[in-house]
Amino acid sequence: MKNNRRSNNRLMNEINVVPYIDVMLVLLVIFMVTAPLMNPSQIDLPQVGKSSTVAPAPLEVIIKKDTTLAMRDHAKGSKEIMVSRENWSRY
Repeated sequence: MKNNRRSNNRLMNEINVVPYIDVMLVLLVIFMVTAPLMNPSQIDLPQVGKSSTVAPAPLEVIIKKDTTLAMRDHAKGSKEIMVSRENWSRY
């Protein structure tokens, strides 16, 4: 009698996969029906030579070994301008 109670109270460790298969088949049918209806479109990717704006000339900040600051503005030429920390905000 004890053995019958134990077998009836056992946990069920099986998964019923039939509903999952049904859902997957429905999704497959939906995909197969809608895929031919979609029109592939072309994406216009940007090209390297077709940039509408010109890149600005870089502003170079130089920190020297003796902790002095210098600035080189390539838009105005490549002349190096010495800058102190107090008047840095002007530039």
